[in-house]
Amino acid sequence: VLAFLFLLFSVNNYGVNNFGQREHLMFVLVMPYILVVAARASGKPCQAWLAVVAGVLGGIGVSLKPHFVLVWLVMEAYLTLLRRCGMPWRRAESLSLAGVLALLALLIGVFLPDYPKVLLYAAKTYLPYNSFGVGRVFLNSVTQLCFLAYALYVLTRPSGWAVELRRALAAACVGFL
Repeated sequence: VLAFLFLLFSVNNYGVNNFGQREHLMFVLVMPYILVVAARASGKPCQAWLAVVAGVLGGIGVSLKPHFVLVWLVMEAYLTLLRRCGMPWRRAESLSLAGVLALLALLIGVFLPDYPKVLLYAAKTYLPYNSFGVGRVFLNSVTQLCFLAYALYVLTRPSGWAVELRRALAAACVGFL
């Protein structure tokens, strides 16, 4: 119940001023994947079609910006290394998420062959104007949301499936930062 209230709070309050932004959409699209990861980590069975749908939604969310791939990599490392849930190529959600990213790469290669050149040009042009101070990193709404999630992680002592959900959400926060 606490995790559901946290998700409801974060989607409603942090999405109000920026609704429709890629970060908000990514958060909403990746959450089913994170819930499947938590279920896998706790040993709960997950229907294949549900895992595929969660992976496809997660793939769409992760593909919105290149650095969102970190969320997927952190979640896979959490499952594979810390929870010993087997290799990613054996899980439907991982395969479908990777499939979405591979399809995107293929489509970019076929229909937008100059896209990598444009990215490099844009990076050279815009990166000098993008200054990140410590205050800007720690005072933005996403970081505050992650700190709130970590505070809930420390202050609560759930049992059963909620333990793995709590751990999975904490791992996802690392990827979101």
